[in-house]
Amino acid sequence: MKHLKRVISFLLAVCMLASVCAFAATPKASIVSPVENSVLADDSLLISVKVLDKKKVQVTVFEEKEYGGLDKDKKVVLKDIDTQDFNADILKAFAAGFEKTYKLVEKPEFKVKNIVANFSLGEENEKQEFNEIVVAEPTAYTATGEVGAFTKKIEKLTPGVYRIKLEVLDKDDKVEETYSHFVALQKKVDEKAAETKVVPVEAAKTSLVQSLIKFIKSLVK
Repeated sequence: MKHLKRVISFLLAVCMLASVCAFAATPKASIVSPVENSVLADDSLLISVKVLDKKKVQVTVFEEKEYGGLDKDKKVVLKDIDTQDFNADILKAFAAGFEKTYKLVEKPEFKVKNIVANFSLGEENEKQEFNEIVVAEPTAYTATGEVGAFTKKIEKLTPGVYRIKLEVLDKDDKVEETYSHFVALQKKVDEKAAETKVVPVEAAKTSLVQSLIKFIKSLVK
């Protein structure tokens, strides 16, 4: 009986410790929607954020563009990313490459195009470079209670890859925590047109998708 009591006491202590650790690890804010690595057939993003402990946060939205080099006038060329064949796994690879190679840009010609950062994906000989531009300036929100909710809708967006950045700020507006969600938007389906048209056979994979698939494989080697 004493042994059983000791076992129960030990298990209770473990459960309490686990609860404390889980509580300590709970983020002060989180992006509820859109779901991370989701692919949406839409031309807008409805962003929902959960905020705890009366914290202040700010949300910024970026669009990722494929770097196309410079034109004859030495101006930066940005290409839209074809997301027609994108899925959650490709977005995960995109996020992994972003985290690994992300850096702020310093070239003046990039800043003219509102490019704030660049990163690359793939092997060295097949590497593709991407740039990030701001499509929704930072919006701040402060929870007035223990749990707060912030929503923001970004409209008139084109198909592409978007990053939603959530920053938790301290009392001096310095960043304490940062979280990012990648989302792919595809062309919004015209429901009336879809009823009268036969959906075409899936087109061949683009070079970008092929490169991302290779990158996924390289991560699991």
